[in-house]
Amino acid sequence: GGLYENLASAGYLAWLYPTNLTRLQQLATAVATAAAIENTWYVPNPGDLLDADVNADLGFCYDLMYDWMSDSQRAVTRSLISRMTTGRHAIGWDQADYTDSTNWRVHHDHLLIAQLAIEGETGYDAVALATNAASLKTFTTRWGVSPDGFSREGTDYYSFGMRNGALAALALARRGENLFVTSHLYSGQQEAFYM
Repeated sequence: GGLYENLASAGYLAWLYPTNLTRLQQLATAVATAAAIENTWYVPNPGDLLDADVNADLGFCYDLMYDWMSDSQRAVTRSLISRMTTGRHAIGWDQADYTDSTNWRVHHDHLLIAQLAIEGETGYDAVALATNAASLKTFTTRWGVSPDGFSREGTDYYSFGMRNGALAALALARRGENLFVTSHLYSGQQEAFYM
């Protein structure tokens, strides 16, 4: 994986086993240092409909290492996440709602994951997050998943998209609406299981 993916994996293990404070602070420093360096050259690309320049793993790093970061480390990491996510929307957000029907819609919910990492903090874009969450709900209630749990595109494409869509739905469920209850998302999991 990429740098942030590896740091997020290390952060997850550190979060599970927080026994060595020195190591935790070193990992927090590594995350903040990487974010500070990227902040010097990163240019947001809002024209990229796939949001390829947005890094959900950086959001995971921030979430997992938050308790061991200093205020300045949090600020620099949050600043990069904010630059990546402010004003950014999932593919099809400004189109007719039937465009929220393919795996491309949910595959790019790494954007939601990154946006949620800084929720309520400086640089957080509540409007973009609300728009993206509504688009995910449209996918899981109207166009992407049927009431019986069948996906519009079949199991392979659906599972490809839900790599990020399911994590975004889980993060949203912990913060507000639980799409596993209020949409066809749970039926989609059951359909795949029974298949």
